[in-house]
Amino acid sequence: MYSIDFNILITNNCPNVLLKNKLLALIQVFIIPIKVLYTDLFNYKIQIDEQLRYNSQIIYMTKLLNDKFNGGNVGIYIEDVANISYTKIFNKAEGYPLITLYKKSENNTVITIKKKSEYDSIIDFNVRVPLFIYLQLTANNNKLLKQMQAYINMYKLAGKRYNIISL
Repeated sequence: MYSIDFNILITNNCPNVLLKNKLLALIQVFIIPIKVLYTDLFNYKIQIDEQLRYNSQIIYMTKLLNDKFNGGNVGIYIEDVANISYTKIFNKAEGYPLITLYKKSENNTVITIKKKSEYDSIIDFNVRVPLFIYLQLTANNNKLLKQMQAYINMYKLAGKRYNIISL
């Protein structure tokens, strides 16, 4: 978009008869609404360029969330629920195969136990947020959390469902 200096535009395109101080000031007053519209258009263009920089790809959406809510640092990430295999734990009386859990110090296979809400099949992806950021998001009547949801809703594919979960 072009940068327009309206003062130069007026002096270059007006006849010399109109370039007296009072008439020039009057013309500049008449041009004020055009300057305001131009400034609004220029700011709108910057906002749209910012929106077009991101899309629904995980890498771009992750960058957007980290830029807006984590100061550009890496910490917020998107986890695709479909690619996660879950180990379910049952009681012995339920008759399912037994799973042996070990201590971390025994160096056996790591089994991560998660809450049901983290692996429900109705969710397509999880947005994982560090705890200190999540606490900031939920402060002030969830204002920042709603802002994060608005960004995610703007860029996610239609029909995709998500959860915002703290680490």
